[in-house]
Amino acid sequence: MLRELLEQNDLIRTNINVKDWEEAVEQGVELLHNAGFVDDRYSKSIIEGTKKHGPYYVICPRVAMPHSRPEDGVKKNGISIMTLEEPVNFGNPDNDPVSIIISLSATDNVSHLEMMQDIVTTISVEDNIDKIEEANTNNDILNIF
Repeated sequence: MLRELLEQNDLIRTNINVKDWEEAVEQGVELLHNAGFVDDRYSKSIIEGTKKHGPYYVICPRVAMPHSRPEDGVKKNGISIMTLEEPVNFGNPDNDPVSIIISLSATDNVSHLEMMQDIVTTISVEDNIDKIEEANTNNDILNIF
């Protein structure tokens, strides 16, 4: 399911240059926006939430999963994956710097759980985070998922 979603909607980018965590969030969410999963309010909501509550979505070393509430612009469940040319700090001392941005949109608090489980299972496999970071093409990432 996850692989098909990523492949059919052009939701992967590799080796993207960003100046900071805000631009990383914006570019990851832009992939979801361009594919019709979220509206233009979504990235602003994530950034505002991060400033208010901190980068709680930096889920493990090198990996951030930015997301916001369904009412903040989600149209349908989706995910995008973006790797960064140079890692950026989100302000999470345990897991910074981040080089993999997995942006998530969820229409409610339940329906996206299967997607999240697939993601966590994939990044939990030894060496998969390294493989994602080293990916140079969309197909390289698709082959991991």
